Amino acid sequence: SSYGKITIPKASTGKVIGPGGSNIKNIEALTGALVSVQDKDGAVSVSVYGDGVESCESALRMVKKAAGIGPELEKGKAYKVNVTKILDYGAIVEIEDGVEGWIHISEIKHGRVKNVNEELCVGQALHVICIGRNARGQPQMSLKASIKGSKQS
Repeated sequence: SSYGKITIPKASTGKVIGPGGSNIKNIEALTGALVSVQDKDGAVSVSVYGDGVESCESALRMVKKAAGIGPELEKGKAYKVNVTKILDYGAIVEIEDGVEGWIHISEIKHGRVKNVNEELCVGQALHVICIGRNARGQPQMSLKASIKGSKQS
Protein backbone atom coordinates (compact mmCIF):
# COMPACT_ATOMS: atom_id res chain seq x y z
CA SER A 1 0.00 0.00 0.00
CA SER A 2 0.98 3.63 -0.50
CA TYR A 3 0.57 6.88 1.41
CA GLY A 4 0.82 10.61 0.74
CA LYS A 5 0.16 13.76 2.73
CA ILE A 6 -0.10 17.49 1.96
CA THR A 7 -1.04 20.61 3.87
CA ILE A 8 -3.73 22.84 2.37
CA PRO A 9 -4.82 26.40 3.19
CA LYS A 10 -7.59 26.41 5.83
CA ALA A 11 -9.73 28.54 3.47
CA SER A 12 -9.62 25.71 0.88
CA THR A 13 -10.95 22.98 3.21
CA GLY A 14 -14.57 23.39 2.07
CA LYS A 15 -13.57 23.23 -1.61
CA VAL A 16 -11.66 19.99 -1.02
CA ILE A 17 -14.41 18.31 1.01
CA GLY A 18 -17.33 19.59 -1.10
CA PRO A 19 -21.04 19.72 -0.16
CA GLY A 20 -21.73 16.72 2.06
CA GLY A 21 -18.27 15.34 1.31
CA SER A 22 -19.08 15.01 -2.42
CA ASN A 23 -15.62 16.08 -3.67
CA ILE A 24 -13.76 13.62 -1.44
CA LYS A 25 -16.20 10.82 -2.37
CA ASN A 26 -15.60 11.63 -6.05
CA ILE A 27 -11.79 11.60 -5.63
CA GLU A 28 -12.01 8.27 -3.79
CA ALA A 29 -14.30 6.78 -6.46
CA LEU A 30 -12.07 7.90 -9.34
CA THR A 31 -8.73 6.89 -7.80
CA GLY A 32 -9.54 4.02 -5.43
CA ALA A 33 -7.59 5.83 -2.68
CA LEU A 34 -8.92 6.78 0.77
CA VAL A 35 -8.80 10.51 1.57
CA SER A 36 -8.69 11.86 5.13
CA VAL A 37 -8.84 15.56 6.11
CA GLN A 38 -7.62 16.67 9.55
CA ASP A 39 -7.60 20.13 11.08
CA LYS A 40 -4.99 20.33 13.86
CA ASP A 41 -3.91 23.60 15.45
CA GLY A 42 -5.13 25.64 12.48
CA ALA A 43 -3.18 23.58 9.92
CA VAL A 44 -5.25 21.40 7.62
CA SER A 45 -3.60 18.22 6.37
CA VAL A 46 -4.95 15.81 3.81
CA SER A 47 -3.73 12.21 3.93
CA VAL A 48 -4.21 9.79 1.06
CA TYR A 49 -3.96 5.99 1.38
CA GLY A 50 -4.05 3.68 -1.64
CA ASP A 51 -3.06 0.31 -3.04
CA GLY A 52 -0.47 1.82 -5.33
CA VAL A 53 1.68 4.89 -5.82
CA GLU A 54 -0.30 5.86 -8.92
CA SER A 55 -3.68 6.00 -7.14
CA CYS A 56 -2.16 8.08 -4.30
CA GLU A 57 -0.45 10.51 -6.67
CA SER A 58 -3.63 10.88 -8.70
CA ALA A 59 -5.70 11.53 -5.56
CA LEU A 60 -3.16 14.09 -4.29
CA ARG A 61 -3.24 15.89 -7.66
CA MET A 62 -7.04 16.07 -7.46
CA VAL A 63 -6.90 17.36 -3.86
CA LYS A 64 -4.34 20.02 -4.86
CA LYS A 65 -6.51 21.10 -7.79
CA ALA A 66 -9.62 21.32 -5.58
CA ALA A 67 -7.65 23.34 -3.01
CA GLY A 68 -6.31 25.66 -5.70
CA ILE A 69 -2.74 24.57 -5.01
CA GLY A 70 -0.81 24.65 -8.21
CA PRO A 71 2.65 23.57 -9.03
CA GLU A 72 5.22 25.52 -7.05
CA LEU A 73 5.18 28.68 -9.08
CA GLU A 74 8.17 30.93 -8.71
CA LYS A 75 7.47 34.58 -8.07
CA GLY A 76 9.09 36.64 -10.82
CA LYS A 77 9.23 33.72 -13.27
CA ALA A 78 7.53 33.79 -16.69
CA TYR A 79 4.81 31.28 -17.60
CA LYS A 80 2.76 30.54 -20.69
CA VAL A 81 -0.96 30.48 -19.91
CA ASN A 82 -4.29 30.26 -21.70
CA VAL A 83 -7.26 32.49 -20.86
CA THR A 84 -10.19 30.28 -19.75
CA LYS A 85 -12.67 32.85 -18.44
CA ILE A 86 -13.16 36.62 -18.66
CA LEU A 87 -14.59 38.45 -15.65
CA ASP A 88 -15.44 42.14 -15.10
CA TYR A 89 -12.38 42.56 -12.89
CA GLY A 90 -9.82 40.29 -14.58
CA ALA A 91 -9.32 36.89 -16.17
CA ILE A 92 -8.90 33.28 -15.08
CA VAL A 93 -6.00 31.53 -16.82
CA GLU A 94 -4.89 27.91 -16.99
CA ILE A 95 -1.22 27.56 -16.11
CA GLU A 96 -0.54 23.82 -16.37
CA ASP A 97 -2.24 20.53 -15.46
CA GLY A 98 -5.57 22.36 -15.20
CA VAL A 99 -4.21 24.64 -12.48
CA GLU A 100 -5.88 28.03 -12.53
CA GLY A 101 -4.30 31.38 -11.97
CA TRP A 102 -5.66 34.88 -11.94
CA ILE A 103 -4.85 38.14 -13.74
CA HIS A 104 -6.43 41.16 -12.05
CA ILE A 105 -7.65 43.94 -14.37
CA SER A 106 -4.88 46.20 -13.00
CA GLU A 107 -2.24 43.67 -14.17
CA ILE A 108 -3.36 43.48 -17.81
CA LYS A 109 -1.56 46.55 -19.13
CA HIS A 110 -0.08 49.87 -18.11
CA GLY A 111 -2.82 52.47 -18.00
CA ARG A 112 -6.52 51.97 -17.35
CA VAL A 113 -8.44 48.98 -18.70
CA LYS A 114 -12.12 49.85 -19.12
CA ASN A 115 -13.29 46.45 -20.34
CA VAL A 116 -11.35 43.19 -19.97
CA ASN A 117 -13.08 41.83 -23.12
CA GLU A 118 -11.39 44.56 -25.18
CA GLU A 119 -7.95 43.35 -24.04
CA LEU A 120 -8.25 39.56 -23.70
CA CYS A 121 -10.35 36.71 -25.09
CA VAL A 122 -11.03 33.12 -24.03
CA GLY A 123 -8.50 30.73 -25.58
CA GLN A 124 -5.85 33.43 -25.97
CA ALA A 125 -2.29 32.31 -25.12
CA LEU A 126 -0.29 34.76 -23.02
CA HIS A 127 3.19 35.06 -21.54
CA VAL A 128 2.82 36.31 -17.97
CA ILE A 129 4.90 36.76 -14.82
CA CYS A 130 3.91 35.19 -11.49
CA ILE A 131 3.65 38.00 -8.92
CA GLY A 132 2.61 35.87 -5.95
CA ARG A 133 -0.64 34.44 -4.60
CA ASN A 134 -3.92 36.11 -3.65
CA ALA A 135 -5.71 35.71 -0.30
CA ARG A 136 -7.32 32.47 -1.55
CA GLY A 137 -3.93 31.00 -2.44
CA GLN A 138 -4.50 31.29 -6.19
CA PRO A 139 -1.47 32.16 -8.31
CA GLN A 140 -1.52 35.88 -9.24
CA MET A 141 -0.18 36.56 -12.69
CA SER A 142 0.73 39.83 -14.42
CA LEU A 143 0.63 40.48 -18.14
CA LYS A 144 1.92 44.06 -17.84
CA ALA A 145 5.01 42.89 -15.90
CA SER A 146 5.94 40.68 -18.87
CA ILE A 147 5.69 43.48 -21.46
CA LYS A 148 9.21 44.33 -22.62
CA GLY A 149 10.45 47.70 -21.48
CA SER A 150 7.80 47.91 -18.77
CA LYS A 151 8.54 49.67 -15.53
CA GLN A 152 8.39 47.33 -12.54
CA SER A 153 6.45 48.95 -9.72
